[in-house]
Amino acid sequence: MRRALLLALCAWACEGPPGPAGPPGPAADAGVPVDAVDAVVPVDAVPPEDAAPDAALAADAARPPADAGCPPWTPPPGLGGPVDARLALPIADAWRTFRADREQERLLEAWDPAAVQARYRVEHAAIDAGCVAVPALVDLGRALFLRVFTPAEGAGDGGVGLHRFQRGHAGGPDAVRCVDCHWKGGFAGAGDRADNSQLFGDGDHVLGQDPRNPPPLWGLGFVELLGREMSAELQAARAAAVAEAVATGRPVTVDLVAKGVEFGALTARPDGSLDTRAVDGVDPDLVVKPFGWKGVFPTLRGFVGASLHLHLGLQAEELLAAPGEVDVGDGPADDRDGDGVAREITAGQLTALVLFLATLDAPTVAVPVEGAAHGPPLSGDVQVIDAPELTDRWLEGAQVFATLGCPHCHVPFLPLEDARFTTAPPGSPPVTVDLEVAAAAPRPARGTDGVLLVPVFSDLKRHGMGRLLASLHGEAGVPVDAWITRRLAGVATTSPYLHDGAATDFDEAIALHGGEAAFAADAFGALPEHDRASLRVFLLGLRRAPAFRVR
Repeated sequence: MRRALLLALCAWACEGPPGPAGPPGPAADAGVPVDAVDAVVPVDAVPPEDAAPDAALAADAARPPADAGCPPWTPPPGLGGPVDARLALPIADAWRTFRADREQERLLEAWDPAAVQARYRVEHAAIDAGCVAVPALVDLGRALFLRVFTPAEGAGDGGVGLHRFQRGHAGGPDAVRCVDCHWKGGFAGAGDRADNSQLFGDGDHVLGQDPRNPPPLWGLGFVELLGREMSAELQAARAAAVAEAVATGRPVTVDLVAKGVEFGALTARPDGSLDTRAVDGVDPDLVVKPFGWKGVFPTLRGFVGASLHLHLGLQAEELLAAPGEVDVGDGPADDRDGDGVAREITAGQLTALVLFLATLDAPTVAVPVEGAAHGPPLSGDVQVIDAPELTDRWLEGAQVFATLGCPHCHVPFLPLEDARFTTAPPGSPPVTVDLEVAAAAPRPARGTDGVLLVPVFSDLKRHGMGRLLASLHGEAGVPVDAWITRRLAGVATTSPYLHDGAATDFDEAIALHGGEAAFAADAFGALPEHDRASLRVFLLGLRRAPAFRVR
């Protein structure tokens, strides 16, 4: 009798009434006069939307090949790989099922923690053997991004639980999961000012700390690939200069340019040595490092590994002092998760997180073509109307953006030749994903010349930004006033702005520009209000596509 009652209650609770049907999707984007914004927006910058994902792929994606001899593994709830950032009923159904599965998993973990924790642990040997497909790795990365990691006794300075202030570049954790700080503007977005991390101080006093605002994480796979190709261009120029200097017996000076971005110059001597004193905006090794506010991580893998250690107290042994990356410190050797298991992130888990982030959608350029009109105040249906005045204002703002010289650093689009993203720990074969076809939509489209046009609104170069934006501490040898150009892709929904979240709106952020960017701040200050307003409208068009968010 009691069993029948429970079944009846479950049936009643689990089958709620159907929700209302959503409104029809928007019509095709209106055309934009090319001659008005050709310096900012390429003709085919906005790619077409792809078909919605099939939620049933989630189970198939994790299934190993037949007779592969793979260890058994029950994956955590997933969505079948990357999920497009757009509002559509099939995607909404997939997210609703995903949320229900996550709620069920929470109940299961309360009952049997070890069984659920095993779902989140994958060794890279299984990936190398082909036992875990890329969609399943993306699902695992998403699950890890959402997962709560219990603060460990013995973390940081010997205390218990979270630590608001970091000691040096370690001493946390200061958070329990990635999504708690990367949420604003949508899933894997930015953080608010209250989400700032406090770094590089003594661990106790706020006045000695450097605040860092969490940046949005969209489109990072394309950003790493751009950095790789730019590094290759710079290093090819260096190699050619050395070869010519050795062959001719005379010093050879070359300008360093990658994808149209100037990085100073270097001189190669006849003995093969280099004079790099004129190199600008990049380290003397000529490796473009697009991650971190000061541009100190060349790869997404290094950035994620260091962030896990710094913010969650998780150690990825492969990255504690990896060549070409920032040493994140030793950390507590006996870090524990409350169940006797060392608090570490396996190479397989790190690969999953990297692939999840690398396949996220890229923010686009959204030209406003419509607005909303209401009936009487606080009543009446909302109607979508044509709003050509907003489109005109946006076009004016694009011209103001160019006139102020903003594209000199905030380069709207950088060309990408090869969209194949790879990641792996040392000693493992690379896991490869072609982001052009496998990343979530929207994603960059190829221009008429066949090159992918990635909307980054950055030159991926460091610039001195003046006294008002100087940090208290240097990082990896980068001067206190130097920062990598902030990517403006998605900036419309990721306030506050600047490395410490000091600016609440665009006007404040621009006014604080100094050093190499002082000319733009001065020019902006001299603009009439009409032009300032147009620039704001333009910047509000740099946004992520509307997307669902489940935590």
